[in-house]
Amino acid sequence: MLTYKFDLGLGLTLGAIVLSDQYLGYDYRTRIPLQFVLNSSLFYFSPKWEMRINLFNFTNEKYWLPAGVGMSPTRELDYTSIVAGYPFWAQGTVSYKF
Repeated sequence: MLTYKFDLGLGLTLGAIVLSDQYLGYDYRTRIPLQFVLNSSLFYFSPKWEMRINLFNFTNEKYWLPAGVGMSPTRELDYTSIVAGYPFWAQGTVSYKF
């Protein structure tokens, strides 16, 4: 994640999440390939307040997540527990500091 703040109070953050490829079973027949998600944030800040808009998955990449965790049987044996990741979405915040 990289953030740059300009002297005028504007700023930009760019970040990436890289998910390595992973097999979904011990038989190595089903594999989720290498995936990535790019996120960014544009903001204006001052000593008393901040406005920010976060852009998640701004390239609208398709990515998949196994719902089971670690070495659980759900992750290793149940291929229906794979869920799609969120598409592009935005979130805005306004913060006041006192």
